[in-house]
Amino acid sequence: MGPKENNMASIDDVLNLPQRRILMPTRNLIMDQHEQIINKFFDDFLGNRKNFIHSNTSYPKMDIFEDDYYFCLDFAVPGVEEKDLDIEVVKETKLLTITGSSRVLREKSHYYHLKELKQSAFTRTIQLPDNLELDPEVCHLENGILKLAFKKIILKEEEPKETIKKISIKKS
Repeated sequence: MGPKENNMASIDDVLNLPQRRILMPTRNLIMDQHEQIINKFFDDFLGNRKNFIHSNTSYPKMDIFEDDYYFCLDFAVPGVEEKDLDIEVVKETKLLTITGSSRVLREKSHYYHLKELKQSAFTRTIQLPDNLELDPEVCHLENGILKLAFKKIILKEEEPKETIKKISIKKS
């Protein structure tokens, strides 16, 4: 027999850091997989949330809720005035878009030690359900919360009609 072939990796190969990094999952990969699992759980449990949310932003934060008569949305828009908000609904697609900007007005002569309040613009679009009137009954801004309430269209369910057909036995 000839000399045995050595199929084992050397220590140098095992400790090669660039090669090891390829095998180790990155933090982003782990977070993406985690997000996919969480989203799948909620989509399976609550229905597909992507029907509501069509933007890659999470601002303004919002609550979506409903009762028997209204579909409601509350948007947190602190520091935003009515004149700085634009609310649109596209009739054909039933997409609601909220666009706005916040302003912090100060004289430029100030010296800032910390500046976290900034002017910012935002856009958030959601898909409204089919069974709503597209003109909201409630639309007002109070204490930094934009409130919208759309009246539900109550679809009249047709009563099932029973058709009874008498079947007679034929004599042979």
